[in-house]
Amino acid sequence: MLRKVKIHPLFWLVMGVGTVTGFFYEVLMVVAIVTVHELGHVAAAHWFGWRIRRIELLPFGGVFETDETGTKPFHEELCVVLAGPAQHIGLFFCSFLMVGTPLWSAADHAIFTYYNVALLCFNLLPLWPLDGSRCYLLLLEWWLPYRKALVVHLFTSAGFFISFVLMTAVFFTHQLQLWAILIFLSIMWWERHKKIPYIFIRFLVGRLDKPPSAPIQFDIVDQNATIRSLLYSLKKSKTHCYWIKPDRYKLEEKDLLDLSLREHDWNRELWKVFGPAF
Repeated sequence: MLRKVKIHPLFWLVMGVGTVTGFFYEVLMVVAIVTVHELGHVAAAHWFGWRIRRIELLPFGGVFETDETGTKPFHEELCVVLAGPAQHIGLFFCSFLMVGTPLWSAADHAIFTYYNVALLCFNLLPLWPLDGSRCYLLLLEWWLPYRKALVVHLFTSAGFFISFVLMTAVFFTHQLQLWAILIFLSIMWWERHKKIPYIFIRFLVGRLDKPPSAPIQFDIVDQNATIRSLLYSLKKSKTHCYWIKPDRYKLEEKDLLDLSLREHDWNRELWKVFGPAF
């Protein structure tokens, strides 16, 4: 697991600026908070048996890449996302209990609490890839079809980001560290934008490989509906079963997914694929 840990160059930049300006002790506090926060995510993912590709430490949190996102049950993804912010509560009580010891004073506790709360609040903002944005995405996935949730999340996250940039320009104009973080977040958003098709394909493959466990939802669709339209209607929180008009031909989700992987032209109408079945 340690071999998968990477430190982003921006982390060293922010830490270096803090050290040069005489805040080395505070830098160590931030490093400790960020590390424990990310270990919370990793521990929860490991508990559920997720495959972790990479763990990257950032000055405001961390990012761990996994192939499981979008293919796991809602409660697992929610637990993994919240496991990071939950560590800040434990860190506060650990700091409080250490007050009065030779290594920790009340002043240390006050400074530590400030950075602990600041990092927690920043991490809960709805900006990708922060935990607040991931929680917002899970909420969208619960109510909307999966691909629509990805698109809505992408553009609303962009709206939040633009608002945050404007607020920074007005109130925190000379905060170079904050501008560096915003540049990083914009790069992460653009990378997310490019990965949407691959994330959706991974979602489809994950649904095909695993038995359905979500409640069944029956949908009536026309025989002129395309394969693409049915795939785009799939919800993560439901197992779909389609009744094709006018003859009420039954098309189960597993058959649709198997068809989509064999049929390269997703724009074909269902009657052109099944032919006499209608």
